[in-house]
Amino acid sequence: MKQRARLPLAMAAALVLGACAGPAPRGTEWGGVQPAATAAKRATDSYWRRHLLAYHRAHTRLSYRLSGTGEDGTIDCSAYTRNIYRDVFGITLPRKAAQQAQVGRQLNKEDKSSWRPGDLLFFQSQTRGRDQYQDHIGVYVGDGEFIHASVHKGVTKDRLTPYWLQRLKRVSRPLRLPPAVRR
Repeated sequence: MKQRARLPLAMAAALVLGACAGPAPRGTEWGGVQPAATAAKRATDSYWRRHLLAYHRAHTRLSYRLSGTGEDGTIDCSAYTRNIYRDVFGITLPRKAAQQAQVGRQLNKEDKSSWRPGDLLFFQSQTRGRDQYQDHIGVYVGDGEFIHASVHKGVTKDRLTPYWLQRLKRVSRPLRLPPAVRR
């Protein structure tokens, strides 16, 4: 009986002490969001970065060929992004880069802090032997890096250097990615 009498007193003390603590800080150190949300975002980003880089390592042997799909050891940039989305995220994207640009929502290309692993990066790149430009596409993997099928290097990972940032035309997030799977 004495223990039951202490329970309301303990609950009242916890409420008073909790009220004194005040709200959780919402400063620049957390970007205005609760720490748990930031930690969850970082964990999810880290999860997808690891999976995207593992996929990349498994396919670095592929060389570039326009209209290549990966089945014969050659691939082009839009087939590579389509295959990544199919195999890593379980999401089907259209085959062509121009069609992929129409899926999902466009992000602010100047705000790199809003980019997440899996976002699509669309570039204007000069084709060999022509003055015309064509679209080039890659997948952002975080930490200022992206993976893509390069005309000169085949499947590769590059940093977003001034060369690439100058040619960046669009950043988009095709669909809501599935949640990271806990292992």
